[in-house]
Amino acid sequence: MSRSRRSSAPPPPQIDPQAIIRQDAQMNRLDTFGPFGSQRYTTGPDGRQEFRTELTPQMQGIMDRSAGLAMRDSSRLRQVPGFENLVQMMMQRQLGRFGGGRK
Repeated sequence: MSRSRRSSAPPPPQIDPQAIIRQDAQMNRLDTFGPFGSQRYTTGPDGRQEFRTELTPQMQGIMDRSAGLAMRDSSRLRQVPGFENLVQMMMQRQLGRFGGGRK
C-alpha cells in the first residue's frame, strides 16, 4: 500500500475581499462625455473619490433659465379658497376612522 504524501508547498495566500472590492470599484469608474456635458471621477481634497457632473455652457444656461422661470412662476401660485378647511375635514375623518380623533 502506498502512503499519501503531504505537499510541502505553502498554502495559497489568503484573498483580501476589501482589496478585491476596491479594485473592482476602481475598474468600473468610467468617465463619460456627451453633447450635454461630462461625468467624471475625481479625487477630492480629503482623498475621497467624487463623481462630478459638468454641463456644457449651453446646457447650464438652459438649466439656469428653467430654474429661474420655475421659481418666478411659483410665486404666482395661490392657495385655493377653502382648501385648508377641506384638508382639516379629511384629516378629522381619517383620524376618526382609525381611533385618533373626532368624527
